[in-house]
Amino acid sequence: MATDIVRFLKPWRGYAADEKAGFEADTAAVLVDKGLAEYSGKSASKKKASKTRTSKEPDATSTVAPSAPSTNAPDNPDDDDEKP
Repeated sequence: MATDIVRFLKPWRGYAADEKAGFEADTAAVLVDKGLAEYSGKSASKKKASKTRTSKEPDATSTVAPSAPSTNAPDNPDDDDEKP
């Protein structure tokens, strides 16, 4: 899937306003549609020309993975010790 670069207009999930980041095209479209970001760079000109979305796209809060790594350790069936 194609990657689009967006520039954040408002803080969102660890990203500050005016920060740039790359997302899959559908995620970038949701962020732009919600007013959280705008297209940046090469993707800005081609996205302004075609703004088509379907109503089946999820909203931005459930689409993008968190920017920081998860602090939850993976389940290990060999490790049955209780953790604090």
